[in-house]
Amino acid sequence: MTCFNITGYSLIFHSYQRRDSLISMSLSDKHILVIAGPSACGKSTLIEEMLNDRHVANKILSNLDLDCSLSLGKLNLQRLVDSKKLSKRSRKNQAEIALVQFDILSRHRKARALEFEEVVRSAKSVRLLILYTPFQEWLKRMNRRSNYISGARLSPLSACKGFLSAGSKGFRPSYKAWSIVMASRFSKELGEKMYKDEYIRWDDYWIQHSAVSRFYFDSCLGDFFATLPYFDQ
Repeated sequence: MTCFNITGYSLIFHSYQRRDSLISMSLSDKHILVIAGPSACGKSTLIEEMLNDRHVANKILSNLDLDCSLSLGKLNLQRLVDSKKLSKRSRKNQAEIALVQFDILSRHRKARALEFEEVVRSAKSVRLLILYTPFQEWLKRMNRRSNYISGARLSPLSACKGFLSAGSKGFRPSYKAWSIVMASRFSKELGEKMYKDEYIRWDDYWIQHSAVSRFYFDSCLGDFFATLPYFDQ
């Protein structure tokens, strides 16, 4: 019994020390790396690789002119603009470089854009890593996520029902992503044009924020581009 009490006290003491060593941070203390792209382009995968493999993180950070010795953490835009949440002394908030996802096809993209603008105004620095995924590869990933076989010969109505019902079991695409996938069922050229147009439209938006450094990255090949291939056409 005594031993249990001593051990319990020791654990509580060390836990208290860890909490006490955490500092309160604000948005102005952080470098923000926004990883942007459409659904299924590899944003979550890249962030997980950066958090779990320092070699991958160093490769990305060095190309973005960020200090590789700084701590990394995954945060969302909602938390970054909420000073009350961000000031809490939690491990999540201790990251010196915050890795943030931005889905350009999300149903919440307008709200995220407003939060992004607030982050740009207040953060120590903001860098934008735009992930490029070739359209055919993106289409395969979207169909795979929804357990939807793109090669199946279905009527337009059956195709729509199949895609939506598959999404309801887990992954549910946004209307914008769904419309591109459905358009590709009728015309691959039309679907690809809609896909390209979203990249171009958002690049026009990013350009408005001159304080943000933009970088382009092929999520399939793992290479950096000066511009996205679509913009050279």
